[in-house]
Amino acid sequence: MALVLAQPSQAPALADRVLDLEQVAQAADDLDGVLAVDQLADGLAQLARISRQSLGEANRIARVRVLLAHRGGVLLRQLAEQPRPGRARQPRGDPAQFRPKLPPGTLRRYQLRGGTSSAWQSIATLRLEDIEARCRELSEAGGEVTLAEFARRGRAARRRQRKAFSSPTETRLRWSLSVLGRVRSLTSQREIELAVRVCRLTQRWALAMGSRRLDVLTRELRCTLCGRSPQLPMRCGHCGGSVLNS
Repeated sequence: MALVLAQPSQAPALADRVLDLEQVAQAADDLDGVLAVDQLADGLAQLARISRQSLGEANRIARVRVLLAHRGGVLLRQLAEQPRPGRARQPRGDPAQFRPKLPPGTLRRYQLRGGTSSAWQSIATLRLEDIEARCRELSEAGGEVTLAEFARRGRAARRRQRKAFSSPTETRLRWSLSVLGRVRSLTSQREIELAVRVCRLTQRWALAMGSRRLDVLTRELRCTLCGRSPQLPMRCGHCGGSVLNS
């Protein structure tokens, strides 16, 4: 499909074009169709900005794009959940943590960016009734309907779904693990002291777990200057250098 943008002088016909867009969007039943209609909607959104149309017309176009994103997200999730070699048929453990992945090359095939795919799949977690109600609420209040807002709502809904299957302790542990994973180096004495405290805490957990523990890694403290094991917890007994986990 190709969209010929009208000049600002032809702006009064925009309402008819939006009506046609809504009808075409209802017929888009595959990912290629959704992407094609979304390009049409993007062109109409640009035309609305150029011709300085009312917020109501812009919201009508944005509503169509949100519904298209919802349909595209559903189709993408169906692709990710299709059985294929090397993919688990059922979630292992907590179903809330099971995140299917798209087949390799899907984004390149449909010329879809990763951020767009993620936003669409987030929007797909919302109910259509909730989307329609929010669009009406924004339009009646004079607000702007945007894809970004519904993507945020979708991500929040996914987080709530995961928390519904997770205990508070599990949630805290996952958060701690994600934060600790961002640490790449220790550059000060206070950072080293905190790292040692974290290691001691995990070691106490490992001892408390007893026979239930799995493969617990043993961390050895070594001097950052001479490389030998220190006699003191914070300083090397041989040269006085600071201690770092090996």
